[in-house]
Amino acid sequence: MDTYPVGHGRVFGVDVWAEPLGAKQLMGVLPDGLALPERLTGRELLTFLGRLRGWDAETVAQRTEALRAARPGRRGTTCPKAAHGGRPAGLEGV
Repeated sequence: MDTYPVGHGRVFGVDVWAEPLGAKQLMGVLPDGLALPERLTGRELLTFLGRLRGWDAETVAQRTEALRAARPGRRGTTCPKAAHGGRPAGLEGV
């Protein structure tokens, strides 16, 4: 990264210059053209990504439920059967 003589940058309160790794851990990047698994429910995808990040199963379950609760009325929405076998997809299926 380039440095500048004035100013500062923070990600959720973490100084990006003093703690670059800590700041990066708080961000997510979805590269252009990257496809998400089509045959996973939202819950399965979040579980996979949480475990990949190193979270224990209980933490993953709690955070997944918190996301589901934050989106009331969306539970059970399904994608076309041809694409997902009739299973919920994305966060809607959480």
